[in-house]
Amino acid sequence: MQRRSSRTSGDFDSGQAGLGPYITGSRLLDVNSSADICMDGIVDKLKLLNYEQDFCKPKRHLKPLSRTYFCLPAPLSGQNEQFFYFTSLVAWLLNLSGRPFQPPQQYDDPNMTCTNILTELREAGLAPVSFPPTKLRQGYGDAVCGILDALCDLALAKTKFTFQSPTYLAETYVEEAEVDEEAEVTANEIDDQIAAQSSDEEELYASLGTREGQDNANTEAETTGVEAQVDPAEWRLEVERVAPRLKITVASNARDWRSHLDEAHKHSQEISTIWPGVQTALGAVQTEVMSAMEKLSTRERFLNSQCEHLTAEYREAKEALSQMQEHFNQKQDAAAELENELARVAQDLETRKTELDERGSNISDSSPVVRIKAAIKSIKAELQQMSVRVGVLQHQLLHIMLAKSHERFTADVMSG
Repeated sequence: MQRRSSRTSGDFDSGQAGLGPYITGSRLLDVNSSADICMDGIVDKLKLLNYEQDFCKPKRHLKPLSRTYFCLPAPLSGQNEQFFYFTSLVAWLLNLSGRPFQPPQQYDDPNMTCTNILTELREAGLAPVSFPPTKLRQGYGDAVCGILDALCDLALAKTKFTFQSPTYLAETYVEEAEVDEEAEVTANEIDDQIAAQSSDEEELYASLGTREGQDNANTEAETTGVEAQVDPAEWRLEVERVAPRLKITVASNARDWRSHLDEAHKHSQEISTIWPGVQTALGAVQTEVMSAMEKLSTRERFLNSQCEHLTAEYREAKEALSQMQEHFNQKQDAAAELENELARVAQDLETRKTELDERGSNISDSSPVVRIKAAIKSIKAELQQMSVRVGVLQHQLLHIMLAKSHERFTADVMSG
């Protein structure tokens, strides 16, 4: 297994030796490699610690880890579950390392949980970290992987795990017959050969038809059978040489119904194998849920009986509140009407004030008097002009009347 560069020299020496303890010396919580590479080693170490049986199986809601679980952030709905998985795994590894640590609950304060974990790691002899406790709240990343990797090393060292030298099995090879390298053919080449053979057979049947009568006579005359003249050993060699040419390479199709049928049979067998254990687990879960529901219903009935008088008081208070609310709504409507009336009266008052102001300004203003005096002067001037014109007209009329009377007098004198 590849070791990280963040470990001390003692770690490398023990890991490469293969026969001594798994790791020794001080352990760092910071990692220099990426989180996905570190997580790959964590999963392998947890499998060596048999965490699937000792950790996941007692906790039915926790599944075995994938190789990228603590590398990437979980969906928004699963972030709390990811952090709870991390804290539970840390508590299990600490207990496995001989450090009694109470597993945190799912709804504990995350900041307090992270602080307690770092404190316990310092007391276990691990090097101080270079990141704040809040770095662990996200439940993924280099900090989380570094802590888990260091705890896995500590647990393996506590259990005195050692790597043994690898054992290589002797390789045995099966003797095979000589095969022509260019013997394998495709389906198209076989189709061409079959078509050529079919045409040759048709020509052969046509030639045999003309000699059918002669062959029948000769066949009836012959009474001895035909014996093969081929050596069996040579025949087997020829079969081994030609056998690869009879293989047809067909590309597998994902939409082929045969592959779907094989997958269906495989899944059916897996379901049949898993179903008894799952059924037992579901039965246990059902029993627990039914028991919890019964306890909840009993507690609910008890609370209802204890709080019956409070319920009656609450109902009466609610009715009184509804009545007061209705009365308040009525008064609020009346107040709204009065406010509208007040606004209308204020508007009328403003109009009257404006009219009075205009009248007061007109009374105190002397411009109308000046205009009246000017008008009187113009009227007097016009009257004087009219009097002069009237006098001129009277003079002209008098002159005309005198002239006419003089003419009448002259006419009377002349006639008389």
